[in-house]
Amino acid sequence: MRECGFPAAPYEGEASQTRDLPRTRRNAETPAPCKSGFSNDPLLPRRSSMKRLVVVESPTKADTIRNYLSGDGHTYQIEASMGHVRDLPASA
Repeated sequence: MRECGFPAAPYEGEASQTRDLPRTRRNAETPAPCKSGFSNDPLLPRRSSMKRLVVVESPTKADTIRNYLSGDGHTYQIEASMGHVRDLPASA
């Protein structure tokens, strides 16, 4: 049964789609992907300059969570939405 673009289950008598694909070797000109999952592109931000955004409902919760996450070694940007997140305007 195929609906909505989902592949058929292997028990329906069809061969697996991955087995039908030809195996290829990586081109020598193609650089190997970075092990950390980030690109080597100099235009993209480095991992050290990236911040993780945490949105909470109240300023008090933001201060409490900021205290918990301060010793984690990562840089977090903690913002209070001053209400429910689903009530935020689309421009926020």
